[in-house]
Amino acid sequence: MVYVELVLYRNLIQEEGDRYLQTAISLKLAKSDLEDKVKTSRPEIMHRINMLLQSKRPSDLSSVAGRETLAEEIKGRSNMSWVSAKWHR
Repeated sequence: MVYVELVLYRNLIQEEGDRYLQTAISLKLAKSDLEDKVKTSRPEIMHRINMLLQSKRPSDLSSVAGRETLAEEIKGRSNMSWVSAKWHR
């Protein structure tokens, strides 16, 4: 297994004051030869994840279930069958 780390900083939709999200995402690759593919696709992956995060409110992420849902949404948003997203608590 190969892991590729992505770190993102994003403003969340305001509910009560400014809120920022710092996210560390590990992409788990089943095959090590996919690492170059991820590096080549990194800008697109980051863009898709950033667009998703821009739609979130702090209350969307306040529970474990909310964070697990986000992890699944990230995986789906990446739309790349060779990517597996996991939320790190």
